[in-house]
Amino acid sequence: MIKSTNPGSYVLITWHSPYTDQIFYFKAMFVTYNAWIKGFLRGFRPIIGIDGCHLKGRFKGILMSALTLDANNNVHCIAFGVVGKETTSSWAYFLRN
Repeated sequence: MIKSTNPGSYVLITWHSPYTDQIFYFKAMFVTYNAWIKGFLRGFRPIIGIDGCHLKGRFKGILMSALTLDANNNVHCIAFGVVGKETTSSWAYFLRN
């Protein structure tokens, strides 16, 4: 739905099946909107900060985000993602996308 309503946006949802019963489970998600990408390329500072915060509640996980600053020192999101655990491979997944 994001891709159809926001052309040029990038969304990736990854599923996995740990067993051979063909039941798929959520593994990770990555989202960035076209406006965020264009804003970063056209006028934001060329510095990217990354951070992850633990999600509490029914569905656990880590919310990863890539942020930047504009000329007025306002924080803007470039991309975000959700992964199951904060590991080297999950950060590699987020940064690769």
